[in-house]
Amino acid sequence: MSYVWGALPDRPLSIPCLQCGQTTPVPMLNAQRFRNLMELGGSGNTIWLDALSIDQFDARDVAASIAVMGDIYKNAKCVSVLLPASDKGAYDCLEAIERDAKIILFHRWNFIENSEVTFDDPSTGESVKVLTMVCQLFLENLKRLGEHLHQFGYWSRAWTFQEWALARDLEVAVEGGSSARTVFNLKSLVLGAAMLISRYKILQHGYVEIELGDGLSRGMIPPIFNAIKAVFPDEDLFLSYEEIDAKKVSFQANFPHLGVTDLLGIRSIPAPSPDTPDTGATAASISLNTRPDALSRTRARLTLLLSAFASSIRKAKYEADLVACWASMCNITYAYNRTDDFVTALRKAVKALRAQGIIVYDFLPDTTGGASSPVTHFQAYAREHPQLNATNNAEFPGAPVFTGRADTVSHLIYSLDKVNLPTQWNDCESDDQLFGLRLVLGSKVEESIALDDLDIAMNAFAAKVLYGDMLLYLEKVQAERRAMARLVVVKLPFYKHDSQSSSSPHDLFAWAVVPTDIALEEWHLFGEFG
Repeated sequence: MSYVWGALPDRPLSIPCLQCGQTTPVPMLNAQRFRNLMELGGSGNTIWLDALSIDQFDARDVAASIAVMGDIYKNAKCVSVLLPASDKGAYDCLEAIERDAKIILFHRWNFIENSEVTFDDPSTGESVKVLTMVCQLFLENLKRLGEHLHQFGYWSRAWTFQEWALARDLEVAVEGGSSARTVFNLKSLVLGAAMLISRYKILQHGYVEIELGDGLSRGMIPPIFNAIKAVFPDEDLFLSYEEIDAKKVSFQANFPHLGVTDLLGIRSIPAPSPDTPDTGATAASISLNTRPDALSRTRARLTLLLSAFASSIRKAKYEADLVACWASMCNITYAYNRTDDFVTALRKAVKALRAQGIIVYDFLPDTTGGASSPVTHFQAYAREHPQLNATNNAEFPGAPVFTGRADTVSHLIYSLDKVNLPTQWNDCESDDQLFGLRLVLGSKVEESIALDDLDIAMNAFAAKVLYGDMLLYLEKVQAERRAMARLVVVKLPFYKHDSQSSSSPHDLFAWAVVPTDIALEEWHLFGEFG
């Protein structure tokens, strides 16, 4: 069961067991909420309900359960979601999405054969393209839901993410009225329909009979599909960035009739049969043989789902839970303490990840303050970056914290956002979190560029670091914030190790945003190791 706890009363509910008579205290808003959850769970089913299945008054039981929360929700046959009454708008949108997904899948052979379904409107006499209308409504509702998720109570909470993301499938209901029905098989229906129409557009290109959107090119399909994947994550169906073959992506973009799995970042699933109904994507139909060990499965889950989590704003009663909610999703064991602040909790989780052999990159210095919170700074690099100089909304594969690769403009903006004068470093009580640093010999500061005059700054920057126009984005940064830092370009020598290269070093340029209160002679270039 998945739901929003909300404000709890001072005294928990007393729930008696009808078989043994034992009474259990349960933190729950009221008895009606409990009855709604039980009714949604269904008679005869084995139900896992966090408020009841975990002893919320035993810190050890809470910590032990949090550490394996990922397995609990992943192994469930289905996750039943009870939305609060305030999320009725989201429920109505999901209900419409479910309806359109069923229509799309019912007419799957029309997409395979590229044939529209039409009828004549008796009131106007005009011919209506049914599947065109349904597909556009389907995509529009998914876009609207994704853009406004953070405004709804259920999706604004931290803990509900893993419950939604790890579910093999979803059934959704809403509180506040007996007339509302339950939406069943939501995840498989949505992803099945989204894959079908995505493949259709990529294959048929400009020859489609069923229009997915005005002016929509097939190059826009992967970004649109990625946005749907962020709302309905599925670690069994989706490929992590490490499992996607870049050469296959390029090949499939040009020859989609031979497959689009890597282009869309999905696993191969059996082709539909005309004799069997299509109910969408199911875990039973997907091969998972590319993740043979626990580490590869943990890394795939982390890289797939953390990016989706970081794509929206989440809240929790305790800052530590903004880390625990995704760390427990991956069964990462660390010393969870709900009284930790976010930075402390994140250090613990990252240390545990690195101990497992998972590389986690740091992009911003561990300094205090800044224009945004530490949560915002972490999420900025825990999600995939859009290529801001691309024209088709393309994204860099994988989140920067795992790939070590960030969008240049985004990193520059976030670095400026992090600056706070005077510069102060966060205290680190233990050096266990620290990694090795090796001084890069031969490196030197090539140029220090003030950011008050952007035209001069960008001309100087472009002479050393090749990139497109940044002015459009930097002009949105307040002049007062730009004046707090400068752009420092460092030159370092490197050698090409091949038979045709000369023995002379080549020049490689690196850059960083440096606060103005730190003298350049105090700066050195290091490489991480260990």
